[in-house]
Amino acid sequence: MIKLVFTLVALACHTAQADNSFVSFFNNFDSLSGEFKQETYDENQTLISYGSGTWRFKKPKQLFWHTYKPSEQILLINNHEIWLIDMDLEQAALQNINVDKTPLYWLINKPSANSAATLIRQEQGLDWYRVEHPDNQQAFEFGFRGDLLEAIQTNNVLGQTVKIYLHSLLINPTFSANDFKLDIAPSFDIIQ
Repeated sequence: MIKLVFTLVALACHTAQADNSFVSFFNNFDSLSGEFKQETYDENQTLISYGSGTWRFKKPKQLFWHTYKPSEQILLINNHEIWLIDMDLEQAALQNINVDKTPLYWLINKPSANSAATLIRQEQGLDWYRVEHPDNQQAFEFGFRGDLLEAIQTNNVLGQTVKIYLHSLLINPTFSANDFKLDIAPSFDIIQ
């Protein structure tokens, strides 16, 4: 699950400076929330897993990614702590992952006007931009409808294609500090 979420969030055509939609979106918010559906496809483009839920994000490094289907799991990031919480198994596991090496890099860091975002295609009303992470050269695609992010696509380490569709997006909602704290029942096993 965590690999799917982190790789949430890869392909090529003509090169251009970062478009205003891409740069503006990532630079003009402090918080986001919405709903998502996530699909993972094998190398033959056969659907192998599906998930859906809600999420909220606040800069600099706070994320609450709540998957309801097919099973209830929560990915919680609060600064440098990353927790994967399995509600069915009643487990919370502290993860050792560098958030800056995931699609969350663009949420956390404001891209500059000369970011290497390349418009690679227009498909079903979405403008798709490809970006490569500056450290590990992993590619991510971000799909925009106008000035709003609606989709993220990448390939995970298994060569599977992960597609995340965002909807009901709210820009700059207000959150309390408690919205990003680990809050589990005493019966949960904690794995560190």
